Amino acid sequence: MRVVLERPPCAGPRGRDPTKARPMTSVPTSKMWIVSGVDNDSYVLGPHTRDAQSDAERTYFEWRFTDADGGAHPATCPTCGRQTAPNFVSAEFRLARKRFDLSMTYDGYTVGSSRFRDACLEHHGTGLELDAIPTEAGFFFVRATRVLAVERSSPGLRFLYPCPRCHELAGVFGVSHLRLPDADPSAIGWWRTDLAFGQAHEQSPALVVGAPTAAWLRTRKLKGLSLNPVCV
Repeated sequence: MRVVLERPPCAGPRGRDPTKARPMTSVPTSKMWIVSGVDNDSYVLGPHTRDAQSDAERTYFEWRFTDADGGAHPATCPTCGRQTAPNFVSAEFRLARKRFDLSMTYDGYTVGSSRFRDACLEHHGTGLELDAIPTEAGFFFVRATRVLAVERSSPGLRFLYPCPRCHELAGVFGVSHLRLPDADPSAIGWWRTDLAFGQAHEQSPALVVGAPTAAWLRTRKLKGLSLNPVCV
């Protein structure tokens, strides 16, 4: 099941305006916020791996995902290990830690609980896409449908490990001081960055929200969810 939230509902519970449902005194209104979850000690790409077999492979990562027979993984680049099929889910995938409302796998997937889904269906879910995980009832992959460009001159942003096979960068680092020049901190809902951060199979875009949604998320007390400010 896929749930895509493209616009906020007209009103929250009991007719409240969702943009005014909670005070925002604890969240600066001039900033965007990166939303992240705790590690859930899981891999969506599956349990089968091998060590890197050459110095060239170790340039990208110390090990690789494989298929069940030890061959090339169907959803990763055979050279650098980056994901090439972002909707791939191993039939063997199981969540190792299920007590969180928002968590992240070691291979770049964000996972939300039913509690997280229900909160976002209530309001402030504009721009979210929630895909039910076929192997884990009550949990969803969390993605944003709207995209924000990252200013390439953002302080600390680094681009490493170009791959000659998939023609992508296997290492993108530096989310602490991102600049998002097209962002509107007063807007409701969710976005993702146009860059995926991390190394090789770990890469994923950052999930970003404006001040109203950040303030609302804090009132929900969702387990595992954290908010960090970024520049605009």
